[in-house]
Amino acid sequence: MKSFLFTISLVFFHHFLLSAQFVEDFSGPNLNSQIDWRGDADLFRLTDGQLQLFHPNTTGSNTTLLYARAATSLTNFTTWRFWVQLDFSPSASNFARVYLGTDTNDLEAANGYYLQIGGISGSDDALVLYRQDGNGNREALLSGRTGAVGSDPAVANVQITRTTEGLWTLEADYDGGTNFEMEDAAMDATYDQLTYFGFYCQYTSTRSERFFFDQIFIDPLFEDTTPPKLDTIFAVARRSIQVRFNEPVGPSALAADGYQISNGIGQPITVSPVLGQDNSILLSLGVLLQNLQTYTLTVNSIEDQSGNTAENLSGKFSVLIPETPASGDLLLTEVLFNPQSGGEDFIEVYNPSNKVLDLNGLVIRNTQKISGKTEDDIDESTLLLPGQYLAITDDIADIQMRYPLPDTARFFENDLPTLDANAGNVSLFFNDQLLQSFDYSKDLHNPLLDNERGVSLERLSLLLSENDPQNWVSATNATGFATPGYANSQTAQNQIREGNIFQLERTTFSPDGDSFEDILLLNYHTESPGYIANIQVFDAQGRPIRYLSRNEALASRGLITWDGTTQEGTKARTGIYVLWIELFNPDGDKQVEKLTCVLASRK
Repeated sequence: MKSFLFTISLVFFHHFLLSAQFVEDFSGPNLNSQIDWRGDADLFRLTDGQLQLFHPNTTGSNTTLLYARAATSLTNFTTWRFWVQLDFSPSASNFARVYLGTDTNDLEAANGYYLQIGGISGSDDALVLYRQDGNGNREALLSGRTGAVGSDPAVANVQITRTTEGLWTLEADYDGGTNFEMEDAAMDATYDQLTYFGFYCQYTSTRSERFFFDQIFIDPLFEDTTPPKLDTIFAVARRSIQVRFNEPVGPSALAADGYQISNGIGQPITVSPVLGQDNSILLSLGVLLQNLQTYTLTVNSIEDQSGNTAENLSGKFSVLIPETPASGDLLLTEVLFNPQSGGEDFIEVYNPSNKVLDLNGLVIRNTQKISGKTEDDIDESTLLLPGQYLAITDDIADIQMRYPLPDTARFFENDLPTLDANAGNVSLFFNDQLLQSFDYSKDLHNPLLDNERGVSLERLSLLLSENDPQNWVSATNATGFATPGYANSQTAQNQIREGNIFQLERTTFSPDGDSFEDILLLNYHTESPGYIANIQVFDAQGRPIRYLSRNEALASRGLITWDGTTQEGTKARTGIYVLWIELFNPDGDKQVEKLTCVLASRK
């Protein structure tokens, strides 16, 4: 932020002209007789030519703000003088701030500088100059004499100066006169152009009428002769954009025809100010912004508060609006429920939607478990972009140590429910809506595996149900028996050419664990529910090798797999095989299909 603001000061150097001083002695007859004061003006009054906080009948702890426009800059040596009296001994609950300058009228959230009077306690209370950063950071730059404003009343006439190099000095007369004595000095040139001067009072009910201010003098003020510029543009929601300028803007900024957004969005429907930020406006749109797209905003005929008009301003912004997952937005794609000795479980999810999903609030539950740790939830913002995988585990370091992983693998560390090693369930809920539910079992693993520990189950097709047993297979040896946080080692597209009920995704497979065509995938797509199928594998000599389905009721779309094993669980020989398919439609009519495949060996 420092480098940005320093650049602004160089660019704007010759555009500021000395114009006036800021003088306010509250001589009346009312608060706004000389200066246009804004904020909590109804909680102040003029008393004997002084500004007095007047908040009777209040309770508890309170804060008030009063501010006015008083632009200053590093381009000239600047002096601030003011008198303050607190008719009590300041404390952490009762103190005052005088904001010398801020960049917006939201004094507490702005960038700028303020002098705090008290706020510690008694003998420790002092005048302290702070730099305030808009992100909430406050840094004390210099301090007056300890205890000087710790008595009742706390009185000070203060003079503060800043040179063009950013050297601040603090002088004070604690009798309220003009015999200023040097207190402290410090360097800080973080913020150049300051726009608002103001008062901040923090108080309890017994101090609500005991703050007094007077004799404000700021010299010199500067007139801004440069048109406003775009600072930041960001999408607040898919129908709302916040636009921030580098300085406060005038009423012309609220004209909708001054804004155009690219990619078919056009003009905003309405334009409204952002409360407490007079350099920001909010555009409400009639067309939805699309996530992960970049747009261009063009701005014309926008004036700042000095009447300088900007034309043909433009800036780009990208849209990243998190949404909560709904049905179909989040898929369960991998589960490790029987880890290596001493290892951790994991589950993997995938975002097939065009939304940016925020998983905060996602509940992970084992619905087959009735005691112990049956569920856990994600309780912090976790974004999942379209097309991204995410592995969720109790211990990321453990998973990373046990499996070879690409740089693209994504993880999130979060507790999981207990996943038993033989069988169980992984269900995903959001706002009590079931998104996915998978009943896992060790029986879904490849029967040729020597050891199932540390081997995950991977989902083959994203289009088919997560609870179709044919849709899950063991991860392959070539990937270390798991693919957490990235695409699975084996996938099925589940696409059928028109006119076919059954179709092989590929006619050759080699079940050797190298992650390449390890499983024979038989896709199907029926015209209506109610079909029954018998599917048997024969070798080239016509000998039966394996039943893949017996009187199986088919879904409208699905997948049948063959891992290359025989009915006895041994690995079938390489060669040509025939899939004999008997299909019965809902009317009982039978049709037969015959498909040929090759079991190959690459070793």
